[in-house]
Amino acid sequence: MPGATTAGIRVLIVDDHALFRRGLREHLEASGLNVVGEAEDAAGAVALFTETEPEVILMDLHMPGDSSLDAIRGMRLAVPDARILMMTVSTEEEKVMEAIIAGACGYLLKDSDGDQIVAICALALGVDLVAVTVMTNLGFHRLMEERGIRVVTTDVGDRYVLDALRREGGMLGGEQSGHLIVLDGHVSGDGIAAALTLCRSLAGRPLAEAAAVMPRFPQAKENVVVPSLEIGPAVADEVGRLNAELSGRGRVLVRPSGTEPVVRVLAEAESAEEAEGLCGSIADLVRREAGAVKALQR
Repeated sequence: MPGATTAGIRVLIVDDHALFRRGLREHLEASGLNVVGEAEDAAGAVALFTETEPEVILMDLHMPGDSSLDAIRGMRLAVPDARILMMTVSTEEEKVMEAIIAGACGYLLKDSDGDQIVAICALALGVDLVAVTVMTNLGFHRLMEERGIRVVTTDVGDRYVLDALRREGGMLGGEQSGHLIVLDGHVSGDGIAAALTLCRSLAGRPLAEAAAVMPRFPQAKENVVVPSLEIGPAVADEVGRLNAELSGRGRVLVRPSGTEPVVRVLAEAESAEEAEGLCGSIADLVRREAGAVKALQR
């Protein structure tokens, strides 16, 4: 299958905790990656970077002081297209922006869209098949169709995505929630391999720039608490009618939750206003039909 491999990628680890560095190194090497060095501060990181020429730098965002920012600046000064991946998810917007401005690439913010991440990797790896779930944005499907990449759609859950990849002989899949599965030298999902694949796929670009290749359809979602998870005929008929009317420029999806006593309603459209309207009308219908069923059961 066409595409890059994560095996043998030269990685530099930068973190001020020795125990963490050791554990991460063992995990990376067990996954077939080549850890070329470890550093505990900015000065050591820049020196090792120059000496070892890693392809990817895995760096903790929250090292003492501003040493992580100093290291980013030093590496980017030496090699402008250095691929630096911040390992710590931060809730501090100012700290995140400082790292990005300093030159970090591949930093995953909490609201990063999993569909766009899968799209970035699919295009960079040159795959001919990708597996996603029913929640995946219509913008993803349009982009894959334009690029001639076959999409296999599964139920929600990374286990279903993994099953589809194994069945179809695929390598890449994921969920909108951000779960990314890369079966390039692996038999299951692996977070480190996924992060490295994304970092390589960015090719020095900021994540926001790379993600712009996949415009997202506005989505509206609502969870409706119901006494029964069965989808009634009135709801099913209305969903079918709306999807036929939308004819590819939007969609409505209704599915029972696998973890909670709720029915999940999703609507997509070319405008947020239309998506909200579709979602609200179907959610109201689910509530009305659930109420009628409950009344009949008394």
